[in-house]
Amino acid sequence: MGWPHCSKHGPEAWSSCLGHVLAIVGLAAMACVEARRLQVMHQHGLAIAGDHLDAVVPISALWLVLPLVILGVGSAFYLPNQVNLYYLEFPASLKNVGTSVCLLAVGIGYYLSTTVVHAVQKATPWLTDDINRGRVDNVYWMLAGLEGVNFLYYVLCAKLYEFQASVSLCDIC
Repeated sequence: MGWPHCSKHGPEAWSSCLGHVLAIVGLAAMACVEARRLQVMHQHGLAIAGDHLDAVVPISALWLVLPLVILGVGSAFYLPNQVNLYYLEFPASLKNVGTSVCLLAVGIGYYLSTTVVHAVQKATPWLTDDINRGRVDNVYWMLAGLEGVNFLYYVLCAKLYEFQASVSLCDIC
């Protein structure tokens, strides 16, 4: 049972699917926490006109723990599978390059995230110098949507991909 796209290549594809879903849930949870922080800020009158750069919103930072744990667990589900896939599918002479390629992809992702932040700053008023005047919750919702598109792309690739290696990831585990 289950999604044939995620189960086609065994449990490793399932855990990657779970990792993507957890990333979406974690980003949505971050958006909800930020929306709650803004709500508390308004309830305490900290959103009144004027500079409140030193205003402290009375909400605990511990609200961020659960969303950050969800994001971390999601990464733990899909990043090791990506390294394993590269290791299995690269030619024998390039097996060690697989790990490097995975880390290179992560590094490129960090640079692209800077581009996304810059584009959001130019196109919207969501990211300002004063977090209390910005709408970081909208940024998290946008990132959750982008992760959703990434997940759909992953499912498409998993559906279309044919393993080149004679050993599946299931045989190694």
